[in-house]
Order: sequence, then C-alpha cells, then structure tokens
Amino acid sequence: WLTKGSVPLRPLRHSMPQETSLRNISIVLVNTKTPGNIGAVARCMMNMGLSRLLLVKPPQDRGGEALKLAAGAEEILRNAGSFPTLAEAVVDHGLVVGTSRHLTRHRKNIHPPREMAEHIIPLLPNNKVAVVFGREVNGLDKDDLALCHELLAIPSSDAFPSLNLSHAVMVVAYE
Repeated sequence: WLTKGSVPLRPLRHSMPQETSLRNISIVLVNTKTPGNIGAVARCMMNMGLSRLLLVKPPQDRGGEALKLAAGAEEILRNAGSFPTLAEAVVDHGLVVGTSRHLTRHRKNIHPPREMAEHIIPLLPNNKVAVVFGREVNGLDKDDLALCHELLAIPSSDAFPSLNLSHAVMVVAYE
C-alpha cells in the first residue's frame, strides 16, 4: 500500500494469468539473424514469466553468444524447440499471433499489444497461443503471415519504427 495524505492507494497490478497459463504461451522466432538476439529474448521471457521458446531455422551459435546474453535464462535456451518451418512450430497452437509493423491493404486490422493481451489472456487456461516474431531486417514474410490468425503491432515513432527483436518481445511479453 502506498499512501497519499490519509488516502491509501493500491499499487497498479497487471491482470496476470496464473503461471500455469503462461506456460501455454510460445514465443516463436523465425529465422533470427544472430544467436545473441535469441539469448536476449530468452532473458526477456524469463523476466516476464514465459518459458516456451520455439525457433524456426535458428543460426548456429558456435561462440556461445546466446548463453552470454541469456544471463540467467539458460534453461529457456536449453528447452527451446527448433523447427525447419513455422508451420511445424505452430501446428499444435490454437491461436497464432503474428507481429508486423506494416499496414497494407491486406493487413488493416492489426492490434496493439495491450488489446491483443486482453484477447489472449482468457484463452490461456485451455489453449496454446503462439506469438510469432520475424526476421530482424524485414519481419515475417507473406507465407508466415498466412499462418497467423491475428496480427499485432507495437506503436512506435514513424521516424524510426524499427525495434530490436528482444525489445519487441519484452513489450509484448509485458502486456
């Protein structure tokens, strides 16, 4: 409790699903460019209570860069699934949410992370949900997006809308 004068204030609380429900969220990284980004994503996931990481065509990590950047989230890396295609990675998920910052005539209904979270959280006790992040340079391609039921985009500056992969995962995982 915080107090302001004589009025007690409750701290803001996120409407957080039970930890068992969080196990039903998969963070899926498609064709990530560097192992360090995978490690940084694992750390973000650990910070937010997520544990299921799925990798589609991950890069080789000969130098242990992913482990270095995971900084305490090594278990997430050890347990990460690796798949040759996005279709194989999300086959057992009831809802697949793709991330994109590009509006086109085919992709007009893109939701912000908080709105998407409000949709996803009630589904978690009985459903697996995949949140898919694309390549660092150009995001998810048309075939990847075709596998997604819903899309989300993180609002950002028009002058510089590109986010680092781990930062994007952190924003979405926080919500």
